[in-house]
Amino acid sequence: MTVAKKTLHLRLVENMQVDSETSCWNWTGYILPEGYAQFNLSVAEGWVRAHRKSYELFYGAIPAGGHVLHRCNNKRCVNPLHLYVGADKDNCADRIAAGTQRGKLSPAQRFDIAISTLTPVELATAYGISTEYVRVLKRKHRASV
Repeated sequence: MTVAKKTLHLRLVENMQVDSETSCWNWTGYILPEGYAQFNLSVAEGWVRAHRKSYELFYGAIPAGGHVLHRCNNKRCVNPLHLYVGADKDNCADRIAAGTQRGKLSPAQRFDIAISTLTPVELATAYGISTEYVRVLKRKHRASV
């Protein structure tokens, strides 16, 4: 008996859910702590970021040194229409525009956020950063204690 092997396209579609409001294809598989979707290609090939594999499946190879960026600023999104290739400077500009640029907080501010009892939304608003980055800082602090 031969078992048909699923294509990567099919596996990608099986692990996402379409958001009707944003048109994002939100990954339902494994998500890294920093919010990026992970796709397990195979035992031999291992894990890759799902948005990068989606880009490759729909558009072809990513140029050397290229970053696959999200127009929607949703790290879980694998919709190829929301993805584009950019250079380091584009990636940095994208993070600044999205409020996820690390390095604009001092070590003291990062520590204050990590130990604060305020909600992530309150902290993100107060410091001008994303709630996702607040959660990352809190996770890193808990892991180091």
